[in-house]
Amino acid sequence: MCGRPVFRDNRAVGPSLLIEDAFHRWTSRRQIRYVRPAGIRESNGLLRGTYEQIRRDFLIAPPWLLHSCSPELLAGFWSAFRESLIAAPASRAQREAIAQGVAETNRCPYCADVHSFMLDGAILRTTHSRKDSAIAACSAWAHATRTPGAAILREPPFSKQDAPQMIGTALVFHYLNRMVSVFLGDSPLPSQRLARAAATSALGARIAKVHAAPGESLPLLPPAPVRDWLFWASANPTVTQAFAQFSAAAESFASTYVPQEVRDFLETHLAQWSGEDPGLGGAWLSQSVANISSASQPAAKLALLTALAAYRVDEPTVAAFRDRHPSDPELVALTAWASFAAMRRTASWLVQI
Repeated sequence: MCGRPVFRDNRAVGPSLLIEDAFHRWTSRRQIRYVRPAGIRESNGLLRGTYEQIRRDFLIAPPWLLHSCSPELLAGFWSAFRESLIAAPASRAQREAIAQGVAETNRCPYCADVHSFMLDGAILRTTHSRKDSAIAACSAWAHATRTPGAAILREPPFSKQDAPQMIGTALVFHYLNRMVSVFLGDSPLPSQRLARAAATSALGARIAKVHAAPGESLPLLPPAPVRDWLFWASANPTVTQAFAQFSAAAESFASTYVPQEVRDFLETHLAQWSGEDPGLGGAWLSQSVANISSASQPAAKLALLTALAAYRVDEPTVAAFRDRHPSDPELVALTAWASFAAMRRTASWLVQI
């Protein structure tokens, strides 16, 4: 089970927060598989501070809650997400187009639908439409992010100044899509036409109210060393440090809960991966793990499937892993590390500017 922190501070919990907490308890029970997240009222310290910032600048939703057994990982990922997608100055609509395009490429209907709505909401703030050339170009670039060597990756449709936020947005969704595919289901949004129109309008109003100054997420965690793979973000020190903190948190969490043999196996396999989907057969997965210890094979299978085709992770795969690793932190750490490692590998061919 994920930890269930006790709410120990003395701040009053207003009616709106109580309603929001009750809503997320209900949606979490209905949507989040395999783990039991900590809710808003059960949080304190770093977890509570991160929830409050997410609530202020975005929306508290199941994709955030499923990370709650590691407040440091949640804070690091939130920082990378916020400073890339939400904070000024790059176009929010163009970044939402990237978010939706990456989600479609990764076969993540949950994220694709949510960020389709977010895109429509962001467009409501402008005079543009989905047919706007800049938005369409960003979408096309996002759809090519699992195709190394694609021409549009060599000539991306954004400036070098905006590149850290645009590339950062693509990368956080290459991570998030995998986690969502494992732990959540299909779209959480209404299918009825009028309800969807109302939701779009509400999201547009919500986005219009957010004025996210760059860097406000960074104090959540201590400064982290900047790894070489982050050179693509150098034009934006805030995005650089946000991803450095995310990287440090992911590495620390994995080192605690993911066996070294499994981490080495995944890194070796990903070094040869070029974005391709392995397809629906299962023989490749068994063959891939044949040379590691039998004790590590369930974890290696889940890690590799999460990294390459997270939409195929199913209950038997998770159950086999949990036979040897029963705790929620172990499951979240393994899938987060696989998602992070795949994201980092993807960065190696996106950075062609």
